[in-house]
Amino acid sequence: MPTPRLLYRHADNGFLIEVIEEAGTRSLYFSGRHLQSRQWLENPAKLLLPYTWYMMAFPLTGAADPKRALMIGVGAGSMALFLRQHFPECHIDAVDISQTILDVARDFFGLHEDDSLSIHCQDGGQFLRQSDAFYDLILLDAFDGDGMAEDLYCAPFFNQAKNHLSADGILCCNLWSNQAAKGRGIVRQLRGSFVDTIFLPVPERANTISLSATSAMPWRETYADRKRLAGLTDRFGLDFFTMAEVALRHNGGDGPIGFWRCLLRG
Repeated sequence: MPTPRLLYRHADNGFLIEVIEEAGTRSLYFSGRHLQSRQWLENPAKLLLPYTWYMMAFPLTGAADPKRALMIGVGAGSMALFLRQHFPECHIDAVDISQTILDVARDFFGLHEDDSLSIHCQDGGQFLRQSDAFYDLILLDAFDGDGMAEDLYCAPFFNQAKNHLSADGILCCNLWSNQAAKGRGIVRQLRGSFVDTIFLPVPERANTISLSATSAMPWRETYADRKRLAGLTDRFGLDFFTMAEVALRHNGGDGPIGFWRCLLRG
């Protein structure tokens, strides 16, 4: 097994950022222990981390291919590369508050602006407040050294995002917290801000992905359509059969079960 190579290490306002290469992959780590992104060097647009697979589960909702997408929290840019490859007609606004992170994504992971991708160094909430755009897809994956960015994972931002979604638009959030009270609050705020929200706990990981919309999402019809699930699996190289099973298992009855139901009962 080749020895891992440290390609980059930098403390940005006390926040440690590292890039490590090993076994044909390049990885971005935060705070010396949190794996944020991993890229396969032979195929940079292929998603390797399970939570990113579930961030791309939005076709389960029956939504059309996005024509405009907003990413808040860029990391190494793996999801931006995936979207650019699979939705070539989609324009992506990629927003991150850290210029250092954006420089790392450009210098080590090949994330560059072009006609389909605009990169912005700005606070995500401020960017959205100043925007008059409507998005078919908003991806929220914004973390700092303490976990989920508190000014984004909250009702004011969720309502702001809702007002910038197209009629069939989806807000997709990466949720992770080791604080039960914080998790309960975010779940309640999402459910209070949107007509419909489903939760997808990532198997064998601490992440849960939420999908929220301003109208009911017909994801159960997609679950029942095995031909459609096979088509999505073939098209994107992701296991939509398993993701659909996770959706059904954790969103029956009165709401999410497992970890997130425990949080709600608190």
